Amino acid sequence: MENIKKFNGNEEEFKSLNEKLFESECDLKISLYYDNSQKSKKYLGNLIENKYEGRGILYDEDGKIKYNGYFKKGKYHGYGRLYMKGVLKYEGFFLEDYYSGKGILYRGNKIEYNGYFKRGDYEGIGIESVYKGKRKLEFYNGKPKNNSYGVLYNDKDNIVYEGILIDQKPEKARNIAIYYDNGCIKYYGDFLNYKYNGNGILFYDEKSLYYFKGIFKDDNYITGILYDKNKSILYKGDFVNNLPKEGKNILIYKVNGKLKYKGDILDGKYHGIGLLKDENDYEYEGILIMGYMKEKENYMNIFFVSVF
Repeated sequence: MENIKKFNGNEEEFKSLNEKLFESECDLKISLYYDNSQKSKKYLGNLIENKYEGRGILYDEDGKIKYNGYFKKGKYHGYGRLYMKGVLKYEGFFLEDYYSGKGILYRGNKIEYNGYFKRGDYEGIGIESVYKGKRKLEFYNGKPKNNSYGVLYNDKDNIVYEGILIDQKPEKARNIAIYYDNGCIKYYGDFLNYKYNGNGILFYDEKSLYYFKGIFKDDNYITGILYDKNKSILYKGDFVNNLPKEGKNILIYKVNGKLKYKGDILDGKYHGIGLLKDENDYEYEGILIMGYMKEKENYMNIFFVSVF
């Protein structure tokens, strides 16, 4: 079949297919319909053994184009364009219904990702649109590949960092964002030696809500404001061991919004009456002495419970 071949990485070939593949519909011989009145078209194209094959156009129940491209044994296969309610969602190469090879993913009328896919996931080099800019990274299984080369852009398409990224963190940069695996912003601010250093904002893992805003040193909070998901201030002041320096009946949440600790803190340690939850939501409620919990007259060390 003409024009069905694996994309070899040449950007000009991709553009050529994108521009020329759909110029003519004269080879589309067969029309299928949703109902007996033949008013709502379902498919225009070729069939082999009652399955979509070769070049074809698939329509949704409202008569809008759902897919325009190549099929193989009834599946999207080769170059094509996928639409959602008539709006272009993806254009590029497919393999058995999956995005595979070079493609462009859209969100509304903006490009969300331009690069390579493997069975539906980002795989290889790609440019992703993110909070306040874009990033050009190497992806693996849909996630940024750790300890790899990347280029970060601001919202004016200017390069603000180019080099190695460790856990998405640049070696040295100002006003840079990194992200959770779900695509939500995780941190926005300054970096030094691949760590949060300077002014920054740490976010909850959804809806871009502030978790902590202030000064960081080597990934640790130094001074600033701690928030809950309702944007209320939980604590404002200095921090020790990523905990408020001191306070009574303080609430500490994890970035997923679940309660981590409720109680008193002294010198950056749990101290006094408190309720503590571990990573498995196991609860301890009772007396805590400078980071140790009193249980059956013995003192048990409290392991660090990450906010993540």
